[in-house]
This record gives sequence, structure tokens and C-alpha cells, in this order.
Amino acid sequence: MTGPAIAVRLLVGAVLLAGTVGSGPQRADQQRDLDLVASAQPSDLHPEQRDAVFAESVVGTADVRADLVATTSTTCHGCAGESSGLQVLYLTRAEQAQLDNVATAWTQNCWDCSATALAVQVVVVPGRPGAQPANRSFSVTDTCATCRTAAAAFQVVVSLDPVTRFPEQTLVELRTWFAEQEAALRAAVTAPPLPRAARRAARAASDAVTELRRLATVGPGSRVWSARADVSR
Repeated sequence: MTGPAIAVRLLVGAVLLAGTVGSGPQRADQQRDLDLVASAQPSDLHPEQRDAVFAESVVGTADVRADLVATTSTTCHGCAGESSGLQVLYLTRAEQAQLDNVATAWTQNCWDCSATALAVQVVVVPGRPGAQPANRSFSVTDTCATCRTAAAAFQVVVSLDPVTRFPEQTLVELRTWFAEQEAALRAAVTAPPLPRAARRAARAASDAVTELRRLATVGPGSRVWSARADVSR
């Protein structure tokens, strides 16, 4: 494993230790920048790589920036990489929020290789603060005739005043939904291609973000402010 890859894994590990649901959400009252990274980089030594991260954070500052990135790069013959990240944020006193959610999967100079990336960001804000949500996915193949890539990004921002944490049952359902999206991406790069695959993927993404909206608005008075889905195959 390369030096940069080791550094990324150390960073992700630190975030996971801070934000695991089992120990309750991370309290970030003095923190304004929240970055979460999932990175998978298969190699000849490790031809199958999977990196999945999760963080649940309570943020008590007025100005918040949150970036979630899931990225997979596959460049070895017959290799497969999967990256996925789920970030749940409760912005209790946000007046400004810059929210960025990106999934990127690419393959290059290999054959029979695959790459998937999934980024899911769920944010609860009080009232209607100034916010700049951005959500996008990219999948790229380069010099690779037998490679397959799939990326998906989902982002839902809901308004709830006062901001409260999701019930444990909702978090369980959210993790189940997340696992279903991982499985759908995995099937997209391993199963035989279907007719009108792009149209099917767009329809499935629309259904998935509708379900994510439902999960994110369990609190009385919750309102969906922004709900976005972007898929790339």
C-alpha cells in the first residue's frame, strides 16, 4: 500500500473512532470543518479492496463546511475496488453551511477490472440557514475496453427546529438502505449489462432518494429542503 493510501486510511480510521453510532454521535461544538473520506485503491498485491466509512456528528457552530468523498481507483488487471461513505450531520446552530458530497469511480489501463463509489450525506438544519449543498458523481474508464464503473451520490437536507438526533430505529433503517445501494452498485459492475441500463439506473436512483427523504423526515415538523441523487455508469 502506498504512503498516500496509508495516510487516507489513518484519517478515515480517526473519523470512524470519533463518529461511530455505538458510542453516540460525535459532538463537534468547536468544529466547523467536517471531512469524511472513503478510498479504495486495489493493487496486484491486494486485488480486491473495499473501504466503507460512517460518521454521525452533532455540530454546534454557526458556520459549517462538510465534505464527504468516496473515491475508487482501479488500475490492475482483474482487480475490483469499492468505496462507500455515509455521513449524518445535525447542525444545531448553523447560520451558514457548505455541504459537498462526491462519489468518483474510475478504471485505467487494465482489463476485467471494476470500480464503484457511493457517497450519502444526510443533514439536519434548524430553520432555513444559508446553505450551499452540492452533490455529484463521476465514473470514468480510460484505455480499458473490458472495465466497468458505477458511482452514485445521494444528499438530503432537512429542516427541523430544534434539531434532534434520529431515533436508533431510523439509523438502523438508514444503514440498511445504505447497504442496499452498495449492493446495487456492486451488481451494476458484476452482472451482465441490461438493456437501457442508464435509464434503469436513473429510475432506481429516483426511487432510492424518495426513500431516503422518508427516512430523514421522521421528526415532527421535519421538512425536506434539498434532496438530490446523481448516478454515473
